[in-house]
Amino acid sequence: MNNVLRNMAIMLLAVSVILSGCATTNGKKILKKTVVVAISATTCGAAGYLANGERGAVIAAITCAIAAYTIDELVAKRQQGYAKREEAIVVETKLVKHQTETLKAENQKLAQDIRHYEQKIHNLKNHNVSLQAQKRVVETRHKEAKQKLDQAKTDLANARTQYDRQNTASTKNDAELNKWKTQVANLEKEKNALQDNVNTLFSMTQAI
Repeated sequence: MNNVLRNMAIMLLAVSVILSGCATTNGKKILKKTVVVAISATTCGAAGYLANGERGAVIAAITCAIAAYTIDELVAKRQQGYAKREEAIVVETKLVKHQTETLKAENQKLAQDIRHYEQKIHNLKNHNVSLQAQKRVVETRHKEAKQKLDQAKTDLANARTQYDRQNTASTKNDAELNKWKTQVANLEKEKNALQDNVNTLFSMTQAI
């Protein structure tokens, strides 16, 4: 067990090194991110230990720490600009893929919530006070979803801009570029699905 603690400490030191390499002048931002990564690493490490012992704990902790930090790192690279076309393709493809997966999960949760709201509203149709309370719940969810839709529109616009910069006549048959294009199309698909969910929530608030 002492070995596990020692190796976990080494792992957390490695996380700190990774973070320090990407530090900004915003100390609060770095502290917040450090806490998020550390919690993620520790949680995964504990699960890894239970499943595969000491080695599993260390590997799982490091993997989760890197995963938790990856997206911020990708965004930072975009903001810094790309030295090579190949770097742009790799980074942007990863970033857009993550954004798409996050949006897909949100749409799945929204679909569940909408079904729940519809059933709840149906059951409360003769109870005006409770119905108005449910309306406020739906209005809050609509506001949250709309904020995420605004972010999704921004993400899609940025993704398209980055793609257009690299998409030239001489590269139209590039396999990696086509993978990137597919990811951008998937992001647009999820953005449109989120728009539909936002519209549905708004319609529900108007119908109550």
